[in-house]
Formats: sequence, structure tokens, C-alpha cells
Amino acid sequence: MRVVSILVALALMVSLLTIPTSAAEEMRSWKLMKTLTLLPYKGFGSTTLSHFNEAFWQWNKECSTYSLQRSLTTHEDTDFYIIMNGTGGLPQNKIYKASRWNNSSPGVAHIACNTSSTEVVSASINLNPTQPLSNGADSNAYDVWTVFIHEAGHILGFGHSDRDSVMKVTPKGTINRYLSNYDLNRLNSKY
Repeated sequence: MRVVSILVALALMVSLLTIPTSAAEEMRSWKLMKTLTLLPYKGFGSTTLSHFNEAFWQWNKECSTYSLQRSLTTHEDTDFYIIMNGTGGLPQNKIYKASRWNNSSPGVAHIACNTSSTEVVSASINLNPTQPLSNGADSNAYDVWTVFIHEAGHILGFGHSDRDSVMKVTPKGTINRYLSNYDLNRLNSKY
């Protein structure tokens, strides 16, 4: 019985592909085809949690085939980079706040896909507290809502864009909280 359990676990791991979202592709092959509920880290304040909800809503209101949600419960884990480095398993459907000392990115998403169907099976997002983060206009910080809507777009299969898009990498002080016509057109062609 134990051998069967181990074989099933190995088969599951082989059939899943984990992907950090650092590649700058416009469209990716994976799709989110089920509700994905992410648990936020316990240290986020109410304004930040509200911004998570708003960012998800921007994507969800445009397409009925998937749903991104924020859980009302929280977690205390800080192991995002263990998972991302492949030593800790699959993304845990959590929103982290874990330091990333060697990177200037304010956020990153990590996705696991079923290799046979390219459907997203799990994902996590990390907000990097070594970068200045703000819940509004601050010329010296990254807007949390802007960062979060961008990372949620990665979960949905969108890469970076140099056009008018929430997927455009933006500098500190930039607020880019709403899907553009370009984003809507890409979303409609993908989902």
C-alpha cells in the first residue's frame, strides 16, 4: 500500500510543472479554469487586503470561466522561496510577504500547471518587503494594488507587455490599477 502511495505521488509530481513567472512573454499556454482561492499572510492590513480583492475583481468581472479569490482566513508561512526554488513542493495558493534580498522586483508569482492540460492547479504570489510598498500614490514606493493586479495576470497566463497594460512593468510611483482595452482584448482572446 505504501509503494502504491509513493508511485501515485511521483506520478502527480511528474504530471505537474511549476513555473516562476520571470519570463517576459506576452501570452503563455496555461489557463486558470477553476476557482483559485489564495490565503493572505497574516501581517497584511485591511487596506492591503481590500486592494487584493479589487485587483482580483478587475480580472474576474471580465470573464466567467475562472475566479480568483482572497480567502478570509490567513496564514503565517514565510517559506515562499523554498517553494519557488523547487525544494518545498508546489505553490500553496497563498499570498506571501517574504524578503527577496537579491531582487529589486516588488512582487513575483509562482504557478503550477498540469502538463497534459496546461491548466493551473495552484499558484502563489509574494510581495517583496525589501522594496518600498504603498497603498496609494507615493513617488518612492510601489503601489500594492498595481503590483498585485500584475501578479494576478501572471497566474492567468499573461506575460509582461510594453503596451498600455497592467502587465507592463512599472516604476515606483506608478498607479496602474485597471485593465486597459489591450488587456481586455487579450483576455477575451484567451478565455
